[in-house]
Amino acid sequence: MGLDYLHANNICHGGNFLLRVPSFDGLSMAELYEHYDLKILILDYGTSFIISKTLSPKLYMPALYAPPEELFNDYIIGTIADVWTLGVILYNAMGKRPLFETFIYNLDDIISEMVNTLGH
Repeated sequence: MGLDYLHANNICHGGNFLLRVPSFDGLSMAELYEHYDLKILILDYGTSFIISKTLSPKLYMPALYAPPEELFNDYIIGTIADVWTLGVILYNAMGKRPLFETFIYNLDDIISEMVNTLGH
């Protein structure tokens, strides 16, 4: 809802999102696996910007979470960049492994990992 509200008001968050896991205090071992109330926090609006046809600011986020537009230095970044970053974070939180994995953080390896994972 929060991200939808920003986008409806022509604002792109342009940054990372944090996952907030519930408190595990007082839960039995069985309840740990039954109860999972994951919350996503939108914070640090330092890279937020109003969406327009002008140049977008540089997004400061880990390259493995960055949308392709950022990796290719596309100067028009829109709301889909937020959706991409949120999707990668959710997959990493809920999946058995990170969506994109590379030990060498150079642009070619990251793009290759994206293509190998998602296809052409």
